[in-house]
Amino acid sequence: MTRIAVIGEGSWGTTLARLLAKNGHDVRLWCWSRKVYHFIKETHENLVFLKGVDLPRNLEPTQDIGQALDGASMVIFVVPSVFAVSVVSAMPALEPGTLFLNCTKGFVGEDLKRMGLLVEETPALKEADYAVLSGPNLAREVSAGAPAATVVASDAQGAFEKVNEALGSQSFRIYGGADVIGAELGGALKNIYAIAAGVVDGLEFGSNARAALMNRSLAEMIRLGVKLGATEKTFYGLSGMGDLVCTCTSPLSRNHTVGAKLADGNTLDEILGEMKMVAEGVETTRSVVDYARRNEIEMPIAEGVHDLLFAGLDVREGLKRLMTRLPKWEH
Repeated sequence: MTRIAVIGEGSWGTTLARLLAKNGHDVRLWCWSRKVYHFIKETHENLVFLKGVDLPRNLEPTQDIGQALDGASMVIFVVPSVFAVSVVSAMPALEPGTLFLNCTKGFVGEDLKRMGLLVEETPALKEADYAVLSGPNLAREVSAGAPAATVVASDAQGAFEKVNEALGSQSFRIYGGADVIGAELGGALKNIYAIAAGVVDGLEFGSNARAALMNRSLAEMIRLGVKLGATEKTFYGLSGMGDLVCTCTSPLSRNHTVGAKLADGNTLDEILGEMKMVAEGVETTRSVVDYARRNEIEMPIAEGVHDLLFAGLDVREGLKRLMTRLPKWEH
């Protein structure tokens, strides 16, 4: 039995902790929220973020991050990107060879800084091995045991095998990959386009519109991703197209929900005020469009989502703006 720390008590963090515990590992789940901590401790259920899912007894919640990390051979980081810097700063030094598995799908700081760069720059984490887990993984479905797949990307020797041993099961299949940058970018960027897909579905524009949106969204993801050092083929895999399809079509996606509610006439403040969990796509859109504008990268769909969220653009006017752009070759 291996001791593994999960940092972050949201629906995905709790789901991963549950998978680990069911595979027989000694799991400590660090909870920022005192309410969540007490719920798990007393009822063995996360009544805030994953209601109705029983948690094994070998999953121990804690609010002491040092206690969570003590003796852990693997650290699974599942904290919203907006809180990542403060949580990383509170972590004690990890032992050499400890595997830091990032599951955060967003950027930290300016110029689209990835979690991998944050870990690399943090003295307490510099001796750890780094990997990223990314794919079409809706927490509610995975926790119910529905079949799902994901990718673990790392250049650290043995990282894929360690994660597969810890999390893999008959219902959760794990693939290995080497493109860390691409896996991180795919997981972050697709959230922008899930907002756009939510708008399309909210306005009942149909399957043709959604399919076209997703295809052209992938083109934008690749355009930016290659610019930032990713490999193009990664975006056709689980952390790219796979996650894009999932978040653009499922009402369980928080970012899709944001778009659907925008289409229904709700303001961004109203939408975010009603949500228990963070919709990463909102701040990711702001960061990506700022970067794209400064570096003259063409991303018209992301631009449209940005202006819907932050500039008061009407959803139908945004569609007209996309559909009446100058004609061009597809590739």
